[in-house]
Amino acid sequence: MIEKDFNELKQALLKDSEIKEYLKKLFTENISTVIDENHSSTETLAEIANLRNKIIQLEEHNKNCEKKIAIYESNYSLIEQSFISYKQLSEKTKQRLQNVFRGESVVEFFAGAIQIDNILSLWDFTKRRVIENEPDDVSSLRTIFLNLIELYNKGQNQAEFILILPKEGEKYDNEKHYIHGTKTDGNVKETELEGFINTKTNKIYKAIISVI
Repeated sequence: MIEKDFNELKQALLKDSEIKEYLKKLFTENISTVIDENHSSTETLAEIANLRNKIIQLEEHNKNCEKKIAIYESNYSLIEQSFISYKQLSEKTKQRLQNVFRGESVVEFFAGAIQIDNILSLWDFTKRRVIENEPDDVSSLRTIFLNLIELYNKGQNQAEFILILPKEGEKYDNEKHYIHGTKTDGNVKETELEGFINTKTNKIYKAIISVI
């Protein structure tokens, strides 16, 4: 399980930190001994040098672990948030999305959800819900979509998709916006579904908005 691996990684870092502090203590005690006794035997100095090298190695190892944990935590939080939102969907909605999301565990969910074809299918499904005025589960579906598109971009050398995030009061742009309702122009009142642009094909998936 991803969560189990994540916890084990954190525990490993904690253990290394404890070892590092212990070695620092020994290093300090050895220095004190040399100073207090005015003793500088080759053996003692070698022990001190060895301890110092071990501390340096552990500090470097800890830095690498901390970087990995930060990346892992960032990615895992998106997966976890998406899975929680998915579990909160109505049974009817989950049934309609059975070709997109499979399995009951977070790992099974992630395996299918991170595939770009499934992400696009999720967006299309959500778009239909918005346009057909079926608001149930739309908020959760939007959360899942935004998390998954971010995760997908992180797995690429450079972001493949750029989100279209209309701001309240922004002028309607026919190239990037689709107005939900009877009006044909105006300023953004609300974003009902975020859009995005495929940077490889330049295809635009228009954001759905309401205007005033």
